[in-house]
Amino acid sequence: MAEVVMACAASGWQAEQHVFFGTPETIVEKVRTLPVGTGRRLFYASVERGTGGKVYEYEHKEGSNYGVKVAETNAPDAFNQAVERAMYANKGESCVGNAVQSLPEFRALRFAPLTEVVLTSDHEFGELFPLDQTSRHVIPGGNPSARFARVTFSVLC
Repeated sequence: MAEVVMACAASGWQAEQHVFFGTPETIVEKVRTLPVGTGRRLFYASVERGTGGKVYEYEHKEGSNYGVKVAETNAPDAFNQAVERAMYANKGESCVGNAVQSLPEFRALRFAPLTEVVLTSDHEFGELFPLDQTSRHVIPGGNPSARFARVTFSVLC
């Protein structure tokens, strides 16, 4: 099935941001329900754990193929907030992907190529999120050995 990439003018009105909390297993199950790889040119996944995280960039290449890049960050929350502000400020007037890529929080990231994937409705994102025993976040008042993370998907254009 050939994928059709949505035009920037249309996608500016349909940008989305989804946030998931929990263990790696529950996050992967939730992320699998997202409508990504269905005609979007660009989206981001921010994985937060402890005091840092990673930002994954998925960019459409051809058909269902997406190139994936990854960047380390000490401020994933600042990145997500800046993306959310840019999505709202855009108000469908222009390409929201270009608006996000012009943010200082985005330009500060140093992306490295990771892989190329075929995204389908049943793609297993667990392969791309190394949320394991080293990805710990202490829940205030909770079990300090509990694995906990936040994954934010920003579906742009």
